[in-house]
Amino acid sequence: MALPITSSASLTDVRMMAIKSGFIQFVGFSYRHQTLVVQMRNGSIYNYKGDLASIFCEMIESHSPGKVFARVSNGSFETTRVA
Repeated sequence: MALPITSSASLTDVRMMAIKSGFIQFVGFSYRHQTLVVQMRNGSIYNYKGDLASIFCEMIESHSPGKVFARVSNGSFETTRVA
């Protein structure tokens, strides 16, 4: 089960959820900014801009969130590294 924590990303309205993944530590989504926020286990944080609410839901419910994330990290969405 994912647990909400405070986001360290630049979007202040994002609640990050801990997920079980080999390389992703936390994931969150800002409905106001339509931005998926992903924090890797190495501390890197990325914002992915677009209609990704369904991807966020899939990531927190999936047994393999990394496979779901692969659909986002392929360069199809505007990406910003924030940390």
